[in-house]
Amino acid sequence: MPQNLDAIKSEADLKSYLQPVVIGGDLLAYTWVRCFHETYGIEPSMDNVEYYSHETNFTWTSDKTSYRSSFVRDPKDQWDDGPNAYSAAGINEKGVSCSATLSTDYNDAAKAADPLNGESGIGEYNYASIVLGESATAREGVELIGKLVETYGACSYD
Repeated sequence: MPQNLDAIKSEADLKSYLQPVVIGGDLLAYTWVRCFHETYGIEPSMDNVEYYSHETNFTWTSDKTSYRSSFVRDPKDQWDDGPNAYSAAGINEKGVSCSATLSTDYNDAAKAADPLNGESGIGEYNYASIVLGESATAREGVELIGKLVETYGACSYD
């Protein structure tokens, strides 16, 4: 993998760095396996899951049984002494899929109207796990994350 992605000049160049990964059935994804390695697994259905953050003191406990879901996350040796890594992406038993791996920035007017909560706000480390565990539809997932951001604030520019 080139250190500078600008070195990739064509689709043929890009394809030489991607590796196909069979996720299940007819589902095929491509990943930068030469650059990063990720852990794929299944999160079982559980009662009253407590979701927490490595970014802040955010915690939230569900009042129902979660949905079984797949996950893609960093391998255990990269968990920074935490008991778990955040799920970067996955799909649940209801067919809801989610990816949450990019924090951005926003302008001063938006910051003034919607300041960050670096103490206990929710952030990208929680989005996929909560959406996949708690939502039967994409709409439910968006509404739940919106409710949690409204209640706890956001800790990053997502």
